[in-house]
Amino acid sequence: MRIGVFFLLLTVCTITQSYTYGHETDLIDYSQIDLLNNTKVPLDSGWVFYWKEFILPQQIKSPGQGIQIHKDNLSWTHYKINNQELPSYGFGTYHLALILPKDPAPLCLKIPKINSSTKIWINNNLTHTIGKIARSKANTQHRKDVIFLPISGTDTLYITIQVANFYHQNGGMTTPIEIGNTYKLWNEEKNKLVSDMFLVGSLMFIGLSFFIMYNVYWRVDKAILYFSFFCICWAYRTLSDDYAPLPFLFDFFPWTLHVRLEYMSLFLGGLMGSLFLNKIFKDTLNRIYPRLNSWVLWTLIGITLVSPSVYLQYILIAFFIIETCNITYLVTKLSTTIKKDSQPNVALAGIFLGLIFLSYHIYSYFFLPQINSLLINIGYLFVFMINSLLLGKRFTTSFIELKSLQKETQKQNKKIARQAEELNTINDSLEGTIADRTLQLRQVVNDLKDRNIHLEQFNYIISHNMRAPVANISGLLNLYNYDVPDTPFNAIVMDKLKDTYSHLDFVLRDLTSILEAKQLVDKRRENVYFEELILRIQHMLKRDLENANASISFNFEIKCIHSIHAFWYSIFLNLTTNAIKYRKTDTPCRIKISSKIKHEKIQITFKDNGIGIDMIKHQHEIFGLYKRFHKNIDGKGMGLMMIKTQVETMGGTINVKSKPNEGACFTIKLSTDKIPNFNKN
Repeated sequence: MRIGVFFLLLTVCTITQSYTYGHETDLIDYSQIDLLNNTKVPLDSGWVFYWKEFILPQQIKSPGQGIQIHKDNLSWTHYKINNQELPSYGFGTYHLALILPKDPAPLCLKIPKINSSTKIWINNNLTHTIGKIARSKANTQHRKDVIFLPISGTDTLYITIQVANFYHQNGGMTTPIEIGNTYKLWNEEKNKLVSDMFLVGSLMFIGLSFFIMYNVYWRVDKAILYFSFFCICWAYRTLSDDYAPLPFLFDFFPWTLHVRLEYMSLFLGGLMGSLFLNKIFKDTLNRIYPRLNSWVLWTLIGITLVSPSVYLQYILIAFFIIETCNITYLVTKLSTTIKKDSQPNVALAGIFLGLIFLSYHIYSYFFLPQINSLLINIGYLFVFMINSLLLGKRFTTSFIELKSLQKETQKQNKKIARQAEELNTINDSLEGTIADRTLQLRQVVNDLKDRNIHLEQFNYIISHNMRAPVANISGLLNLYNYDVPDTPFNAIVMDKLKDTYSHLDFVLRDLTSILEAKQLVDKRRENVYFEELILRIQHMLKRDLENANASISFNFEIKCIHSIHAFWYSIFLNLTTNAIKYRKTDTPCRIKISSKIKHEKIQITFKDNGIGIDMIKHQHEIFGLYKRFHKNIDGKGMGLMMIKTQVETMGGTINVKSKPNEGACFTIKLSTDKIPNFNKN
């Protein structure tokens, strides 16, 4: 910023003639000063100040009408009018006239930061404006900056500066304007600029590096985070104090807000530094101390946000006092630690240096006309570097401990892995034994369940399948005429008895075969021909079919399956007798039986046109034991349950679709491996 201003001003037309003012006897003689060899000469005497007047160079009054400014007391707050001290806030005009050496080396005026908005005239030429001057705070735009103005071609110099201050406690000039060799004066400022930027850049680099380290690598140690904020806050304070970047970049930015941010960054930096040291030496310092210190500094930050700008300098003094006490306490506590440990303490060395440079900074701020910023910057940077080394050492120690713990953890993990492997081997052995025993028990349980199911089925088959032949035999015996045996009718009865006996014998043989096959279902399987089975049932139930006006039609695409003959006989017999029993009285009974392949399953369908079942009401009871759905018709409620049990025993499923007065459709599904010589391809 300053470099740009300097070279811009070098292009301004320099003053090449002398100007005559009304009071040339008031000229200050600098003609005998060797400005070629002197780096700079402060213009700290001969000034006249006119309170609450904006006077142009052509309107300069007699010095007797203004305030004669004394050396080292340039601010108007040091003077009185009518025995009343001038206030901090106000406006006025400074004027100085001086004689320069003839044909001097190239000269330059260095106008330092003035705590006021300013307009500057050199030899009746308006050369520079900083901010906006006005007679009230509302119309004043406060700004301050260092200005370099080249001077050549004249042996008299008239300087007029209009100032307006409504923000700072010390109004007007506090540091004298300097005149000197252009290159020497500028080199001095350039050195300060370089040292400031080096300090700011170094602190920002250190702060951001530790901030990234904390967030990416080592979030367990908050000392790293506190130190990173400490560096960043101090970098911003340094930049803001001398260069006011936000007001410079944004013309609308309020100066009061800039000052508050500067003070807050300073106070927050002090807070972060205290938290950093408290974290490092938490075992040494009193537990109450860090909390108390934090609350005090947070209070200062809060006051800075809300207090009027005129009191900010008092808050700054309070901060310096607190930090001096804070550092003194740390030095005292850590000195006892060194005596006990008799070891060099890097942290204490950094704190000592910090105390020295902070004290010098405070003293320079309040008591010296100028601050040796280069020395202070080097000192502060050295303090931060020492603390960076301390933090780096702490990080290295923690990292070494972590590596050691990782190695120990790896050893323990290997040991645990070996033990876990041994346990897994034992567990696998136990699991294998348990699995074998469980499988054996499951097989025993399943075998018992199968035996129980088979016994239930066998009991039902005996009671259900033999009922019709026995009833037929009983009926035929009742029809037989024992008094006259040799009648044609008795001959017919005897033929029927023989047929019924033959059927009964067939059923008994099936039951005998079931009794003989007690081990596995597969050993009782045989080829079952559906058409042959239905014809036998038709013959068996011929009288019942005729009495019910019932007929059976069938279409078997799958004509034969490898299954349990007795089960299928029982299934079809049950479904047929149910269709006859639950037929409509006003409609002939029609039974349709079919078999086919659908979705890679054998699907056997048994459909009738009887009175049907209310599925909404009885959906979950269809295949229940002793469940009857038509109370006015005799029955035991066992047939459908037995059918479902037999189908599931053969590895199949059964479902039913029905509506009242629309008949019922039973669908049995089996896997295709039940077809003899079936090939899925």
